[in-house]
Amino acid sequence: MFFGLAAIVLFSACGTAQKSAKYDDFAECVTDSGAVFYGTLWCPHCKKQKTLFGDAISKINFVDCDAEKDLCRQKGITSYPTWIFGDGSRRSGTQSLENIAKKTNCPLPKK
Repeated sequence: MFFGLAAIVLFSACGTAQKSAKYDDFAECVTDSGAVFYGTLWCPHCKKQKTLFGDAISKINFVDCDAEKDLCRQKGITSYPTWIFGDGSRRSGTQSLENIAKKTNCPLPKK
């Protein structure tokens, strides 16, 4: 019984690690492309955007506009979330991963 339970716990942990790493390469590519995600910690749309990336959000270049007010003002950020891409274009509102992939030319992992 103990070995069966240990196997289940080990299998579950491996599945979680694989799931959390699913978007890591994508998120790194998005950041490497020059894309920046501007938002706040309290913004519900920003929270939704972060959820789409899962744990890989830690690899996204995120600017908290509450902490970096001057920078966000300089960049003309007036709504959250706002993405500014490497080509200088911008998109406001929660963006699908597909839209981000198109704007950055980063391959999105298969579902």
